Amino acid sequence: MACSSGNTTSETTSADNTETAATSEAASTENKPTFEYKELANVDSDQGPKTKLYIALDGKKAEGPEVSMELKDGPYQSGAPNPGIPKTALAVCGGFWAGLQLDIYLMQEGSDYVLYESAQDESTTEPVVTKLKTFKYSDFK
Repeated sequence: MACSSGNTTSETTSADNTETAATSEAASTENKPTFEYKELANVDSDQGPKTKLYIALDGKKAEGPEVSMELKDGPYQSGAPNPGIPKTALAVCGGFWAGLQLDIYLMQEGSDYVLYESAQDESTTEPVVTKLKTFKYSDFK
C-alpha cells in the first residue's frame, strides 16, 4: 500500500504557484534558443555596420541589443576559440569590426535567459565579458 498523509485536500500558497509556474515555463521550452539578425546599416554606410539582435525561442521572439557590426551564427573565428564563451552557452554569434572581436552568447540561469557579450580588441590579451540583458520566458512574444 502506498504511503498517505491522511489528508486528501491540497493547499498551496501563491508563492508555491508562482515558483511552479516559473519552473513549468522553463521546462516547457521545446526548442533551443537561436539568434536572428536585422541589418540596420552595412559596412559601406557612413556609420559602419549596425545589426539588431533578436532571440527566438519556441516560435516567439525577444528583442536584444543593437551592435555596431555584422553578426553571424557561431563565435567569430580569428584562429583560436574565444575563452570567454562558456561551453554551456545555448546560442552564440559573433563578428569583427574596426579591431574589435565581439561574441554574444545566451545562457540559462535558473528560469531566466541571460545575454552576455565577450569583447576583445587588439590591445587586450583576455576578453572582457559583460552581462547585457536578462530575459524571462514571458518576455518572448
